[in-house]
Amino acid sequence: MSPNFLALRRSSMRLLMCCASLNVADFTSPEGYFGPPASTPYYPTGDIQGDRNAAFTSAMESFDALEVLLVVNDRAKIVAKQSELAQALSDLGLHDYANTTSGFTLDLVRELYAATPDDFRLRVASIQSLRANILLDLRKTEQAIRAADEAKTLYEEHGRPQDIFIPESAYPWLDHAVLLCSIGRNEEGSKMASELLNKADELWEDKEYIFALCKLCLSNAWAEINSDSALSAADEAIDYCQTQLDVNLRAVSAGALLTKSKILSRNGGDNSAYTFSAEAVILLRRINDERPVFSLILAHALDTYSEQLLEATRKEESYLIAQEAVSVWKALRTSAPGPITRSLAWALFHLATFRRGEGDKDTLRNELQVSESAVHTFRDVSPLDAAGLAHALYLFADRLLELDEKHEAAVNAEGAVQYFREAVSQAPHKYTLDLILSLSLASSCLASVARVDDALGYAKQAVEVQRERAGAVEYDKQLRKLLTDVVLRFSEAGRLGGALPWFRELQALGETRDIGEVPLVRKWILINGVIVELTGLSNDVTPNSSDGSTSTETQHRLATLENIGPFLSILNTGHNDLMSSLIEVGDPGLAQPSADESGSGGLPDGSRKGSMDGLGGMGKFGSLAASLRASWREERRKPESFSLDSDLGGKETVDSGEDDELWHRPPSRR
Repeated sequence: MSPNFLALRRSSMRLLMCCASLNVADFTSPEGYFGPPASTPYYPTGDIQGDRNAAFTSAMESFDALEVLLVVNDRAKIVAKQSELAQALSDLGLHDYANTTSGFTLDLVRELYAATPDDFRLRVASIQSLRANILLDLRKTEQAIRAADEAKTLYEEHGRPQDIFIPESAYPWLDHAVLLCSIGRNEEGSKMASELLNKADELWEDKEYIFALCKLCLSNAWAEINSDSALSAADEAIDYCQTQLDVNLRAVSAGALLTKSKILSRNGGDNSAYTFSAEAVILLRRINDERPVFSLILAHALDTYSEQLLEATRKEESYLIAQEAVSVWKALRTSAPGPITRSLAWALFHLATFRRGEGDKDTLRNELQVSESAVHTFRDVSPLDAAGLAHALYLFADRLLELDEKHEAAVNAEGAVQYFREAVSQAPHKYTLDLILSLSLASSCLASVARVDDALGYAKQAVEVQRERAGAVEYDKQLRKLLTDVVLRFSEAGRLGGALPWFRELQALGETRDIGEVPLVRKWILINGVIVELTGLSNDVTPNSSDGSTSTETQHRLATLENIGPFLSILNTGHNDLMSSLIEVGDPGLAQPSADESGSGGLPDGSRKGSMDGLGGMGKFGSLAASLRASWREERRKPESFSLDSDLGGKETVDSGEDDELWHRPPSRR
């Protein structure tokens, strides 16, 4: 196989890893790629069985040749053989040795270049192009870019006097474009790929292969910039690759199909995205049978396919594909635990969000185990994925609350808040709303274990964070619900006087019907030893003298009414049995009744339970989390943010063809 064709294979594999949001550097190892083919998750050319043997043979032959060349000191031939050795060592995954060898080679060839530039300019460019990839695999990104830039400049200089394009430069040029795209410098990478396409007619071999890789590179680079152009580029890559027999080119076709599906999913408007990810999965399953190193790309494709099926409300199919994705990631983790752990953790979280009806205790326990597994796996991720761990802790707390394991739920809910705060510090625009939801859940969990003050504190914090989002979509609607949560927490603490400022703000926003079923006050209140019916006071108060003054008792009642009045308008008198407790409004004249007077000795049984039962089923007066997630569903479907939308609380009815089942809607993630 020609060196140029191998160079294209390397570019295609790096590009496919980019399509799958995987970093090649994560799969490097000091021991190299010497494991059994079935347990080696990555190989630079995609053909570990064939090309690894060729690389090993090349390395041995180069060592033998160099022993002779170093004796005769033929520096030009030494440079050539050292270059071959460096490439072979890189293909074998021995990147430190490859870096050292290529460094010695570069120093030697620079001396020759200084003496006769025209003879050695292309050799310097070739070595720098090789070093760019080696350095990138060693996470020396800036050095890699400088090496690639010098290679590009030297190729341009060599062709400038004759005003021609050097065909040999196409391979490092493409390599440079892929390198830039793989580190997120899409604008520069797409510019280089476009320039290479404009010169494609001047190539005499591998023209179509280079064309397809350039198109895939452009499709990925333009995906978030110009979706129409990105889709067109993906279609052109697909059209060419589908007719090819080479495994790498068929994998490029799968990569283009995946990219197209993601663009369509991001744009919304129709549910056709999953049809293209389905094609990619079918193609990659076949390729994986031939070359197991493509399991990485297959696992990512399964993740994407499952999410897009869910977007198309094909939940049963999505669930089955999610299970397959977890199985593939688990198998890969045994051979490369470091780089695979994060992907496995997200796949487990995605699987844990599915719900099959209410279920019996055993079913709920099984679902709890999946969410717990996601938490444990995220804790193994290095470096820490704060957002991922926060999502997993939130979901785990939800499942615990559902099983009435309140104390453990509270611990995990507070953990979710902690890690969402860290995520917000890194990307506020993505995770602020998730932080608000986690604060609401923590408030509910802590209320359920009688940590009333802490529960109130989290509810207040949720409001404060929401205020920072002023002007956001449905801001007022969301703020109303959060303010209602604060009022509920004050009610549970028996401190309605403190709730008044929050309630007045709630009134200013309009509509207070959200708390119409909440027992904020009882129908009776004790004033100066007399039980007075509040609803009748406004009609009974009259001036006590000709000057319009009122008696002390009447003034006291008016003061009480001024504080209590706003709450009366939202009482639901249909819940008299839940209105038997006194309230406290900060007025010393309001005495607590005896057990006989109140009928309950104070707060009714269960009135101090956490009010957030949307996830945990904690009684009649559920917290706001379920309604929050349901009402915020549309906003949280934005693909840029991996969020805790309705999927973690709001349930949807699914017609499975036999009976109705309830599922959680998993979030969309990239």
